[in-house]
Amino acid sequence: MNPLVEVWLIVAREFRKNIRSTKGLVMLGLSVLGAIASVMRLFEDVWKKAEGLGPEAFHDAKAQLFGRLYHDEKVGEHLADAPSRLVVFFFIAVWLVPMLVAIVGFDGISTDLQYRSVRYWTIRTRRSSYYVGKFLGLWSVVAILTLAMHAIVWSVMIARGDAAAGATFSWGLRFWLIVVLIAGAWCAIGTLVGSFFRTPMVGLLLTCAAFFAMFFVGFIIPNASAGTDPEEASKAVVFLRFLYPNTLDAWLLSPEPQRVLAGLGVCATYAVVASILGAFAFARRDV
Repeated sequence: MNPLVEVWLIVAREFRKNIRSTKGLVMLGLSVLGAIASVMRLFEDVWKKAEGLGPEAFHDAKAQLFGRLYHDEKVGEHLADAPSRLVVFFFIAVWLVPMLVAIVGFDGISTDLQYRSVRYWTIRTRRSSYYVGKFLGLWSVVAILTLAMHAIVWSVMIARGDAAAGATFSWGLRFWLIVVLIAGAWCAIGTLVGSFFRTPMVGLLLTCAAFFAMFFVGFIIPNASAGTDPEEASKAVVFLRFLYPNTLDAWLLSPEPQRVLAGLGVCATYAVVASILGAFAFARRDV
């Protein structure tokens, strides 16, 4: 059978299996939306006061705020033109992606290993096709879930008159695509870690541990080193931040094409390298 057909069969199976698990997905979606709604509510009074400053002053305030948030003045200027609440939602959505990936995908391969249903597939498809299909299936489910959450927020913003429909959809689609790209890196890592364990709960715990280790090394340490020698710290910060995919949002949001391409390159590297390593290891293990 053609490897692409084999991959597609696994992707379709994963998509159907996860979408049919409506109870868990609905509860997860409601929890995430509740958290987002609560946080955006906290900023409601701040937005109203800021908007009272006038269009130019409000634009400058947003540019400074978002510039500090993403450690890039050009990104701040770029995001100052976007609907403010949409930027806040995007920021929250990016940081919730690892949790979503861990909960949805922790049992993708480990469940098949635990109940040995993997043998049904490995005699009909290549092991590498099976593994890549699992990764792409998880990525597709996460993409659909995030699109659903974004669409709900877009609809609420338009209904409330927080932003024009054109600006909401234009910026919203861009933000969603960036979330999907970052989610691809997390899906690749989550699939790799989870594939080494036969017990789903152990896979979940170790996946969360791996995600936290990346958070500590790629986010906590670079921010802590900001107070050291600027030149040495900047070199370390750029390198270490590549180890935490969530920090790539600043690169993907940049108005500079070369920075966007660099961010795309890092996301692609995560997906390709993790998939190659995972497929190689899976092909040589006893299932």
